[in-house]
Amino acid sequence: MESPPNKISFQLIGPFAIIDHEGRDITPRGQKTCAMLAILALSPNLRRSRKWLQDKLWSERADAQGSASLRQSLAEARRTFGPLRDIIQSDHFQISLSTDDIAVDANGLSPEQALRLQHT
Repeated sequence: MESPPNKISFQLIGPFAIIDHEGRDITPRGQKTCAMLAILALSPNLRRSRKWLQDKLWSERADAQGSASLRQSLAEARRTFGPLRDIIQSDHFQISLSTDDIAVDANGLSPEQALRLQHT
């Protein structure tokens, strides 16, 4: 029995893009939203703490404003994903992507290899 395709694919090498299972581009417009999703796609177990993401993407803002900006980015991503919004999971402490529903395309590289390339 063939396994079902992933619902969305993250293209991380070359122009960043998120493509749904029908080939439509569902990449959010916001740069910070795209950065948040790319970070999650390259993170261990596809998850990071809210605080970690906030520190990496909105460190120049006060804590309350950074937290609000993170919530806005989550809302933008969910709006853009539409019926696939449940791929993004969150609680009070962490944000993650559903490991069963996404594929990470780094031109044949594993997420770990792609992450190492970022730091060279």
